[in-house]
Amino acid sequence: IIRSGVYKGHGLQDITYYFGYPFKHPEKNGYHMGLEYQGFILGTLEEPDWEKIIEYNKDDVLAMKYIIESVCL
Repeated sequence: IIRSGVYKGHGLQDITYYFGYPFKHPEKNGYHMGLEYQGFILGTLEEPDWEKIIEYNKDDVLAMKYIIESVCL
């Protein structure tokens, strides 16, 4: 991946993009999820969309599975 010049970063979304995994919420990342949760806990943000957070976390797990299956096949 690195040698062919298509390497764009080291994050999960960067790597899965190379393998063609379609994220449901590509505009979100772990940093944003953490900020939303922290803001809610501190009382500076409204309650986050829990379903979207669960979908995001599930998507991360499925993306890892997708990468492993792509590499191992």
